Amino acid sequence: MNINGLRNLDAPGANYSPLRWCRWCGYPIGGRTDKRYCDTECKNAWHRWLREQGLHGPIRKVLMSNWRVLEIFHTSGREWSTVQELEENGFRTKFHTHRGAGENRRTYSFCFNYGWSVLSGKTRKVHIIRQDGESLN
Repeated sequence: MNINGLRNLDAPGANYSPLRWCRWCGYPIGGRTDKRYCDTECKNAWHRWLREQGLHGPIRKVLMSNWRVLEIFHTSGREWSTVQELEENGFRTKFHTHRGAGENRRTYSFCFNYGWSVLSGKTRKVHIIRQDGESLN
């Protein structure tokens, strides 16, 4: 920012793109192409507003619940289960943090470091794995 509190978009290295605007204040954003906020203050204000609206908590609770169910099954030595059995323990298959491919090139959905893949068929078997550093793509 300059003395007047305005952002200097003409400064050297200010990669100005008029198509990107700060989510919080609406100022144009320069710099990295994946930036969503013009500065840390706007980023903090945005996330504070989300917390106040209650938009972070419920999804995180579901993800943590899913993670706990997967952890319990995996640490007890059960790498195979069924969708029905997971759901009986409070698991919700639509919520995950990311996707990846396992050693067998099957697609897995993950809740943090535990993943699951549903096999097609009447029983809807589920394979549960734990993501260790380099074992998954």
